[in-house]
Amino acid sequence: MEGKEDDRRRGGGGGSSTPGMNLKNLVSREYFGHKKKVHSVAWNCLGTKLASGSIDHTARVWSIDPHGHSKVKDIELKGHTDCVDQLCWDPKHPDTVATAAADKSIRLWDARSGKCQVVELSGENINITYKHGGTQIAVGNKINEIAWNKTGDLFFITTGLGGL
Repeated sequence: MEGKEDDRRRGGGGGSSTPGMNLKNLVSREYFGHKKKVHSVAWNCLGTKLASGSIDHTARVWSIDPHGHSKVKDIELKGHTDCVDQLCWDPKHPDTVATAAADKSIRLWDARSGKCQVVELSGENINITYKHGGTQIAVGNKINEIAWNKTGDLFFITTGLGGL
């Protein structure tokens, strides 16, 4: 399946809030495929594939040509029965993406074949992240954000009560 693509050249007043970063000649691309709002996007570890998760119950993986010379190809990942709230790529395997959804499951997808493994959980899953080495996945259902430190020996969560 090929996604629809729209190139737009973005520029602004030539200024930038980041010193040394020129955004004047930045090119952005818009990809179409989801039927409803997108909740999450993430790049794989090689920067060659972009995954998106949507309230249309699907995730998509876009194979990106960084030079823009070929058509963008995408694969639709179907299986969730509720919105895909967040996704993340395995930091060691550029074709493995994990999705967390409101259907109380997480899915580990092979982005080449579209096949997945399903893990059923007890709550709606709104956050998911891999440990840096790719050995563990953390999933949260009543927290705002989750993150590992670079060495993987500390794990942080934020809650709606203002805690970290």
